[in-house]
Amino acid sequence: MKRKMDASVLVLLGLTLAAFAVALFRDRALPLAGLSADGAGVIYLSTGNGTTDFNPDFGNSYLKLNSSLGVVDYFTPYNWSALNSGDLDVGSSGALVLPTQPNTTHPYMLIGGSKNGTVYVLNRDNLGAYNYPCPDSPNRVQVVPVGDGSIFSTPLFWNNFVYIAASNGKLKSLPMTGGVLNSVPVVSQSPEILGPQGATPVVSSDQATNAIIWLIDSSGAHVAPNTPAVLRAFDANDLSNEIYNSGMLASRDAAGLAVRFTVPTVANGKVYMGTQGELDGYGLLPQ
Repeated sequence: MKRKMDASVLVLLGLTLAAFAVALFRDRALPLAGLSADGAGVIYLSTGNGTTDFNPDFGNSYLKLNSSLGVVDYFTPYNWSALNSGDLDVGSSGALVLPTQPNTTHPYMLIGGSKNGTVYVLNRDNLGAYNYPCPDSPNRVQVVPVGDGSIFSTPLFWNNFVYIAASNGKLKSLPMTGGVLNSVPVVSQSPEILGPQGATPVVSSDQATNAIIWLIDSSGAHVAPNTPAVLRAFDANDLSNEIYNSGMLASRDAAGLAVRFTVPTVANGKVYMGTQGELDGYGLLPQ
């Protein structure tokens, strides 16, 4: 069941990411896809195309910032210049802090995607800096091709799996064991291809059971005229099982027109999604 909220009640609070980026990087590469922080308040982000001289400019890099927003560590791919020239930067995907990983010498991990369609797995204790001309090596970083288009979304980590939906690809999951991400995805994937920008998945669960993966299919924002966004829900253990989508009974559940780069929010047993002109909320039907 869907409930609509009038757009007039929506208020933008605090600094926008763009304002933060301008304040931090001036005319340099701006972080495009959001920030993450660990339990100690250390901030992690990825940057887009731009100047890369490592002091003070860190284009095409993953950065670790202290509470004063100073760069204390970084990772820049060995081929950053080629990525820059081809507009294949790592700033297209948010940096995701993982929970502590067991049975590994590097328990504190960070992952993020890129426009070249790969996932970078980094050690937060030592991001790896820049090492040219040597390729990125396993002791510094793991580079895992997803097999679809560019990654414009942020991956999800749940129960030792990384869920990701790249551009013009399906939602898929990759197992992670001992801090190592398996490059071969689980066979079960979403039935749908999720459009030019993919989607950022989120999870709801009853602690470690009954997990559902939610995402917003915003393909409708890429056509003219725009069409409604579609909220989709999948069984976390079998992504080929689509439990629900808001188009199944469109007369009741159809969302507003799609907006690019939107992420569902799960709270108090409901799922919320922003669209053009309205905020839609979904929950169980009254018994």
